[in-house]
Amino acid sequence: MKGQQAYRVVRFTWIIVLLVAALFPFYWTVNTAFAGGSAYNMPPNLVPTSLSLRGFHSALSRDNFFRWIYNTLIVAAFTVMAGVLIATAAGYNLSRFKSRFNSIVENVILGSRMMPGAVLILPTFMMFRYVRLVNSLTSLVLANILFALPLCVWMLKGFIDAIPPSLEEVAMTDGCTRLGAFYRVILPLCVPGVTAVAIFTTNLVWGEFFFARILVVMDSSKWVFSLGLATFRGQFELDYFGLMAAVFIYLVFPVAMFRFSQRAFVSGMTAGAVKG
Repeated sequence: MKGQQAYRVVRFTWIIVLLVAALFPFYWTVNTAFAGGSAYNMPPNLVPTSLSLRGFHSALSRDNFFRWIYNTLIVAAFTVMAGVLIATAAGYNLSRFKSRFNSIVENVILGSRMMPGAVLILPTFMMFRYVRLVNSLTSLVLANILFALPLCVWMLKGFIDAIPPSLEEVAMTDGCTRLGAFYRVILPLCVPGVTAVAIFTTNLVWGEFFFARILVVMDSSKWVFSLGLATFRGQFELDYFGLMAAVFIYLVFPVAMFRFSQRAFVSGMTAGAVKG
């Protein structure tokens, strides 16, 4: 009995330590963004003694700051829409139509996901320069779609594999075409999978830096937020408070999105259970 209690105490303590270690960077970002000069006190103040908005003033007064947010939202929206559409169609094809060719495609998709993104930077730049899409948001959308698509297809294929084919057969017996059965039966049951893919793709686009660094570096009005954050550190100075304020703003969007997506994910699971 005492051994079990000691184990629970150790486990609970370890969980608390890991939780503090995971959340402390976020807390320090918020603390520094609002603390102003008190963040440089020695020893540093874990709780700010005074509040200051000079970091936000520095961040919001940057040229094209709101343009960076707008560009990121545009790239994320088009990437998610195109990625989900392509991944759903490809995942359905790989799940329902078994052939040797599809098996090869599955292995290629899985193998391409194992390739580091840094290896693709130079070929990607050369390809987009050849078609004259460098320094445009279109190049970022296409690059993010190509990079996210393998895992998105694999995830949705797994969701569709779990749906019994007999549901489609019943729908087609009642007069639905295969496309109609997919739209009326399979797609509603895939809502949790589609939501998960959309979350993954948005997270990938929101934090993407490599492709943005090489494809739209010439025009700051076409930068995304992750690329704009790099401007807070110059050759001889670092706008520390402005950077922390910008990072705080940068985190608000995905946190709000994940909060909304969590509800959509749960409702999608409920709808899928009722449909089945």
